[in-house]
Formats: sequence, structure tokens, C-alpha cells
Amino acid sequence: MQWADWKINEHFGTSVDHRLETGRRERINLDEQYLKTFAEVLLLCSRTEISLRGHDESIESNNRGNFLEILDVVADHDTLVKKRMEMGQKNAKYLSGIIQNEILNVMGNMVRDFICTDIRVAEFCYLIANESKDASKKEQLSICVRYVNANSILNERFLT
Repeated sequence: MQWADWKINEHFGTSVDHRLETGRRERINLDEQYLKTFAEVLLLCSRTEISLRGHDESIESNNRGNFLEILDVVADHDTLVKKRMEMGQKNAKYLSGIIQNEILNVMGNMVRDFICTDIRVAEFCYLIANESKDASKKEQLSICVRYVNANSILNERFLT
């Protein structure tokens, strides 16, 4: 009898395994959507060269930093982001500075890999390195790469 019930449930997609798998896929999809929005806000802050964090990121603060304030505006228009920020598990909100830095490092590595791939197929490549001291007398090294890509377009990229 149990075997027959299982076959019927499996056929109609109502088995426990099927329900668990469906729920797992939905959670993964929602996580991907949230992380995509999260990464887009990080990328916006990076492109516009605005700081991410403020001095006081507590809920009571009037200015919790650019990243959290922009994410709050997005949450006003995106129920998934709002729900995750308000009721998500503490370790799955990805709002800490450590997580922001990790994701920025991943994005930076992706950009660097893209540039390296472009340089590998370039006909011409020129490396420019310049060292100078900043106001605190700390030495800073700037590295710039100029190259003509596969489409014969001159590119100039700063690596550090």
C-alpha cells in the first residue's frame, strides 16, 4: 500500500522529496535575487566612488552609510529585499562590512581576470609603473596597463 501511495505522490509531484526539492530551489532562487540586488548596490557605490559605511550603522541612526541607505530605498520598492532585511536570518542578510569587503574583493578579482584575459590576446601591451609618497610619507605604487584589444581599441586600465 505504501509503495502505491508513493508512486501516486511521485506522479503528481506531491511526494515529500519533490516538495523538499521544490522548496530548496525556491530558496536558492530568492537568495540569488537578493544577492544580485545586494551586489548591484555595492557596484553602484564603487562606480560612483562613494563610501559604503557610516560611523553609526545602528537602526536608530539617521545616516547609516551610503550602502545601507541605498539598500533601504531599494527595499521600499522590492519586497524580497525588504523581507530579507527585516526578517532574514542574521547570518543571511550579508549587511556586515566584512561581507561587503569579501564581495567587493570577488568583484575586483573578476575585473582583474577580465583585464588579464584581454591583455593575453592583445597585439600590443605597455606597462606603466609609478611610485610616489602620499601625505603621510607612505610609498604608493600605481600600475597602469595600456593595450590594444582584439577589436583594435586602445584601453588603459589602472591595476592598483
